[in-house]
Amino acid sequence: MDVEAQGIGFAIPIDAVKVAIESWQKNGFILRPLLGVQYLILSPSRAAELGLAPIHSGALIVQPSDRSPAVFSGSPAERAGLVIGDVIVEADGKLITTDNTLEDVLLRKNVGDMLLLKVWREKSFFEATVELTNVVTPE
Repeated sequence: MDVEAQGIGFAIPIDAVKVAIESWQKNGFILRPLLGVQYLILSPSRAAELGLAPIHSGALIVQPSDRSPAVFSGSPAERAGLVIGDVIVEADGKLITTDNTLEDVLLRKNVGDMLLLKVWREKSFFEATVELTNVVTPE
């Protein structure tokens, strides 16, 4: 029997592994930081399609369904004033792209870390600093 197969490999960034190990050593389990938004990663073509010029990349905050909010109540994102339609273009001074997604940024962070966001809303930028949590805590 002559069978050809192609393997698929997955890589985890070493920074994410280091954060997970630190969390395990400190807590006995892995805490993942939470921003509290649902988003669509923007490629340059998708950003152009949506008429978001001069934005070419970022994380567009979206509401995927009527039963699922764009910004979770009590989350760091809600406390920072983020809303549906905002585009997070940078996190800690680094562009959010298809190669450096918001999830990638969060994997390198710990619960309790501060995160500086540059956000595009209605044709202007603003900055927001959030403290990452591991659960949504209502105020």
